[in-house]
Amino acid sequence: MKFLLAALAIAGAVLEAQAPTAALSAHTESLNVNASRAVATGTRAPATSAGVPVLGYVLGPGPAEIRVILGTARKPRLGSRLMAPEGTSRIYLPPREHYVFIENSFAQPLAIADPSRAANAGLQIDAAPIVGAAPHPALVAFSPRGEAALLYDSASKRIAVLTGLPASPSLMRQLPVGNASAITEAALTDDGDLVVAATSDGKLLSSSAGGSWTTWSSAYAHQAWSFVPASHELIMSDPAQAAIVSVSQFDKTVETRILTLQVQADRLGLTKDGEQLIAADSANGRLWMIDLRTEALTPLASAKVESLSCLRDGRTFLLSPSPDLSLLSFAAPDAPRLSR
Repeated sequence: MKFLLAALAIAGAVLEAQAPTAALSAHTESLNVNASRAVATGTRAPATSAGVPVLGYVLGPGPAEIRVILGTARKPRLGSRLMAPEGTSRIYLPPREHYVFIENSFAQPLAIADPSRAANAGLQIDAAPIVGAAPHPALVAFSPRGEAALLYDSASKRIAVLTGLPASPSLMRQLPVGNASAITEAALTDDGDLVVAATSDGKLLSSSAGGSWTTWSSAYAHQAWSFVPASHELIMSDPAQAAIVSVSQFDKTVETRILTLQVQADRLGLTKDGEQLIAADSANGRLWMIDLRTEALTPLASAKVESLSCLRDGRTFLLSPSPDLSLLSFAAPDAPRLSR
C-alpha cells in the first residue's frame, strides 16, 4: 500500500468562477465530449498563467467560485477568481486538478472543463457538456488520480462510470443499484473496474468489472476512504478505533490489514505514486504520514486542516486556503515540507 503526503500553497493573479454540479443519464449510449474545446489532449504541458506555474485551485467561498493557486509549493500565492459559465451552481474538483466538472441550474448535462486554459484566455472557463451525463447527480466521486469518476443518479438508481479523464472522457459502464438503499458514499479505482459503495442502511457493496453488486463487511468504519493510485487496494480510516486499514481482494474473500492503531483521522490523501499516505485529524490540526512501502508512521507538524486536496503535481496538498495559504509538499518524498 502506498499513500500520499503533499504540500499546500496558494497563489495570486488570475480568476473568477462559478461552479457546476452534474447529474447522469439512465441511458447507456456512448458518452461523447467536445474535448477539443475544453480539455487538452495528448501530452500534458505544464499549466501556467502569465508565465507563472499553476499549482492548483481553491473552491469557494461561494458554490460557483474557483481561484487559481500560483507559484511553487515553497512560494505559493492565491490568484484572482475565474469566471464560471453562466448558470453554474457547483464545481467538482478531482485529485490532481487537471479538469473540473461543472453543474448548472439549467438542467443541462454535467460539463467538463480545463480551468488552466481560463488562466490564459480572459479568465472565462470554457466547459463542454458530457453527452449522456444527467444534470444533477446525487453523488460524484473521483478515483485517486482523477483518471476515472462516477456519477450516482438517485432517480434512475444507476451509477455511471467515466474513464479516460481528462483527455478522452467516455462512459465505461452503468451499474444499476437495483433494490439497494440510497448510495451515500462511493469510491472507485483509476481504471474504473472496481467500485465500492455505502448505502443509507449501513451496507457495504462492491462491483468488479461491471459485475453484480456483492455485499462485504468490515470490523472498521470508513470516516474516510480512498483507493491507492493504480491499484485495487482500498484504504479506510476509522477514527473511533484510531485505525487505518487496507482492504483488498474484493473479487474473492475480502482481506483487511491494519496499518496503524494510533491515528484518529477524518481525512486521507495519497501521493500520485501511491507511496505516501497523509492522514489528518482536522478538528485538532494533527497530521501523520504513512510510508506505504514500509508502513512506517511519522507524525508531522500541526497545522490548520480545512482540506486535503491533491494539487496538480500529485505531491502537494492544500491544507487551508485562509487566512493564509497552507500547503504540504512531498517534493522530496521522505521529507515533507509544510508551507504557510
